[in-house]
Amino acid sequence: MADLQGIIRESDDGRRKGEEDEEEELGVGRGATFAMAKMLGYETEEELVGDPEKPEELKSILRMLMQGEAERAAEAMEVSLWGPKSSKDLRRWLDVERAQALSEILRRGRGKSGPLLGGATRVGLREEARARFLVSARPKTIRKILEELRS
Repeated sequence: MADLQGIIRESDDGRRKGEEDEEEELGVGRGATFAMAKMLGYETEEELVGDPEKPEELKSILRMLMQGEAERAAEAMEVSLWGPKSSKDLRRWLDVERAQALSEILRRGRGKSGPLLGGATRVGLREEARARFLVSARPKTIRKILEELRS
């Protein structure tokens, strides 16, 4: 962790000497992409984004971070992780995924402790994040993000 913090500080020091402070979000996004580039053996984040061997989705997310669009990058990561592979019939896809996630949570709740209301349900961090994504996701937003990730 200390190494990562040092890389981010190095990024901030190198980019902000003699300049006015950028918005916090832009600094964090640039610092994060710079840190990723360094950890992967690149000198700059531009080298990482320009590498033809890296997936386009990753490069799109990195560009969002570099432009200070951290919230948009987070949405894109969620769609990349848990979203559909195509924008065909998004409403149906979303309904089915929501039902499956709820079913899985309810199934886990009927474990050794008996009925769902009688015992605690343990949901993992990944499952919780996926469920939060599915609850808040909208077909229009997913479609737009998919287009951005594929362009």
